[in-house]
Amino acid sequence: MPRDILPSLKDIANATGVSIATVSRVLRNKGEIAPATKKLVLEAAERLGYHDNRLIYGIQTGRTKTIGVSMPLEGFFSRILRAVGEELEKRDYLMLFCRKENEQAMLKRFVEQRVDGVIMVSSQDLADNTYFSDVISRGLPIVTIDRKTKANVDFVGTDDFLGGSMSAEYLYRLGHRKFIYYQGPELATPAKLRRDGFTAVCREHADTSLLLCGDASYNTKYDEQILFEFLMRHPEITAGSAFFDGYACRLWRAVLAAGRRVPEDFSIVGFGNIIPSNLSSFEMTTLDQKPELIARTAVERLFERIGSERNLEPVDIRIPPELLIRKSTAELSFRAKKEVEEMDSLLFSQEQFIKQYQTKTANGEG
Repeated sequence: MPRDILPSLKDIANATGVSIATVSRVLRNKGEIAPATKKLVLEAAERLGYHDNRLIYGIQTGRTKTIGVSMPLEGFFSRILRAVGEELEKRDYLMLFCRKENEQAMLKRFVEQRVDGVIMVSSQDLADNTYFSDVISRGLPIVTIDRKTKANVDFVGTDDFLGGSMSAEYLYRLGHRKFIYYQGPELATPAKLRRDGFTAVCREHADTSLLLCGDASYNTKYDEQILFEFLMRHPEITAGSAFFDGYACRLWRAVLAAGRRVPEDFSIVGFGNIIPSNLSSFEMTTLDQKPELIARTAVERLFERIGSERNLEPVDIRIPPELLIRKSTAELSFRAKKEVEEMDSLLFSQEQFIKQYQTKTANGEG
């Protein structure tokens, strides 16, 4: 089946009786054109089904009005991706999406496609200028999102350390003092920062104790059973937080399996405000990362670079998350507080007994 041939400037000129140069000026809205001539050309262009040739525009201006975009497609990132697309559309730009395991090959392809800039979530936190050399060496603007790299490029993401701190401080204000933190992969910068923020607040309060769980890797086999066993060994814990909402839902299920109630006996704070539809029953208190604001900020920064003739210094922009209080957190109840105090007393008695036993054994009395 033959394809329709797109009309050209020459076709419009033949249909209107004006020159190709005049047609071009009308369609680009350049120069002084008589209103009647402009109306004649625009009506003919619409009647013939004319569309701009962006390839020719790119050759003439050095701009293709396309932006290379790469990031995961699930959860939090899907909201960023959608918002990036909307922001680019407002500027009459097209998003060229690509996701490759070999990110350097992907960046090379973006360069070959002559994109005007790149917005991406790198899977490599240790990526440096060499890693992004195809882009940096050509002066192509690039903004990284979510995971800060070592390269001298712009970054926009969540203030993860602050978010971890906010989780711990909120639970502390509710009266909790015995915490668990279900940590994420050590090599993922956001996971490390969230854990460090939570830990920092616990260090500031001398009356708190914190236990970390999770093997700090991408091991997905660390499931509720292991969390359940951890909680059974530590009945004194009354509150916890996690790397992101998915981890927090696992913690919630483990708490229930251990015979405890959320939030009456145990409070949980997630991170991300992304609860999968199949887990919608978990009304999780969480940190909203504001993905739409991250997307808008990243696009604005990219276009600052595109529109600037100066060599701008890289920026590190971290968006403060917002605490959303739902039904997974509550003040430490009198009953739970009494149980914790009794457990502390029991643990102290056990420690005393062990020390006395060790002393007697050392003195040959045992």
